[in-house]
Formats: sequence, C-alpha cells, structure tokens
Amino acid sequence: MRVLVWTLSAVVVGCGTFRPSQRPDASAERLGPRSALLNPPAFGDEAQRLRVTIQGAADSVERPMSEKTWSLKSVAGAPNRVLVTSSWPAPYSSIDSLVVERNGLVPVREWLSYRGVTRDYQFLGNRVRGTVQHVDSAARTIDLTFPEDVFAFSEVELLVRSLPLRPAFTTVVPLFSENDEAVEHDTMTVVARDRSPEREPGWIVRFADPAIVTRYVIGERSRAILAAETTQRRSGARLRYVDAPK
Repeated sequence: MRVLVWTLSAVVVGCGTFRPSQRPDASAERLGPRSALLNPPAFGDEAQRLRVTIQGAADSVERPMSEKTWSLKSVAGAPNRVLVTSSWPAPYSSIDSLVVERNGLVPVREWLSYRGVTRDYQFLGNRVRGTVQHVDSAARTIDLTFPEDVFAFSEVELLVRSLPLRPAFTTVVPLFSENDEAVEHDTMTVVARDRSPEREPGWIVRFADPAIVTRYVIGERSRAILAAETTQRRSGARLRYVDAPK
C-alpha cells in the first residue's frame, strides 16, 4: 500500500505557525538545490486520491479526517520540469501547485491557495519573489533574499525520495516556509532498513522540523513512498494517509 504525506498536514492540525527558525546541525551534511548528493528518480506522471486519518494522543483508535488528491506531471514543452499538485476539500479547502526542475530539484514557481489567502512565488536561487493576497484585499508584494539557495517546503516528499539511501545519512535542508515567509533548516535522516514482509525492500527516512516528525518508508528500487506517518510534536496527534478505495 502506497502512502503519501504532504506537509500541509502540519497546517491542518493547527501547527503551521509553530515553526521557529532552526540553526543547522554542524555535524550533518548540507543539502541544497543541485546538490550532488541528490539522486532523484525518473519521476513519471503519478496521481493518487488519499484517505486521511487522525489519532489523538489520548485516542485508542484513529478516525477519518479528510481526503486529498496528489499528482505529478511533466510540464508540456519543458521536459526537465514537473508540476506537483496537491488539493484538499472543505473544510480545509486548499490547492498547491509547484513547478520543479528534475535536475537538482530546483523550485521554479509555486501557487498556493489556502483559507482565503492566495500566494504566488517565484524561486530564483537564494531569492523568493511574489505576491500574497487575502480575500477582498490588494495583493502584497514580497521580495526576499537569503544567505543560501532554498527549496520550497512542499518539496519534502520529492526530497526524501531522492536522498542517498545509506545507514545514518543525515542532512539539513533549507526550506522556504510559505506561511512564515522565512527559511527554516530541517533534518532528514536515513534511519534503518524497513523489514516489513508486506512490501518491497525499503528504507525508513525521518523528516523533522520544530512542529512535526514524519517517518517515511522509501522503496529501495522504486523510490516510491511506501508508507508514512506524521506526528505533531505539540499535541502528539498522528496522521496517516492511505490510498482511498477506488
């Protein structure tokens, strides 16, 4: 069973604004766009409809929460680019579209609509330009420059599929947080081999930021996300995304 977690789950359970800046771990390898450490798979067109469940820290069982759709498509006329789109129905009502270069997972442009706010960002290495517009308000222009080239936060799933799958590999990634309009430095760690007999051989990869921790299982051959679970640090709530019945 393939499972995919999009990091909007952090926002959905109420911790999207709980992302203080982190200092990079000096002992971890640094990872930026175009890094030689990245080994992206040959992303083909993909599409999923996912059922979202949630289990609070005091709950004995998980319960249905929502559904989401996710897709990855080649960009017409630009073979080196892919379009990643995620959407949620009401009451979360959001859609995020991100164009990324295949080589080096360089973010190009992102459109995000969530809770009445529309964001349009262009990524230019260490610079992010764009507009933010609230309903019934004029668009606000942003033009931000950072000390390093950045990834879009919504690239996390592409990044964990592209890491060197070797034991104890740890890296710090600079992610532009759309809600905060700031860069945070988060950790990705290859924890161990996955021993589940129910799926292809894989590796457990842990993503951690100040608000959430997600454990992914990445297929060793396919580089697909085979399983994932996100835990909110503050509340202990756990989210799982599983393929919705067809």
